[in-house]
Amino acid sequence: MLYYYLLCFLPSEVHAALAAALYTDKHALLLAENQFAIATILDPHFTDLSYVRDIKHWPPSLVTSLEHFITLS
Repeated sequence: MLYYYLLCFLPSEVHAALAAALYTDKHALLLAENQFAIATILDPHFTDLSYVRDIKHWPPSLVTSLEHFITLS
């Protein structure tokens, strides 16, 4: 039930930000991948760092975290 709530009612941006934070701060790759999969199903633009930086106006540290997650570095 909780998974359904997270999938349907939270904005895709929340899932993408959580994925970046989980990967960078907690080193939780599997949880980050799950959150990022939800984010990109809801909005595929989150695979584009320029979209996140220029359109969504994420802070530089979060953009860097997302970049590290996407490139798995």
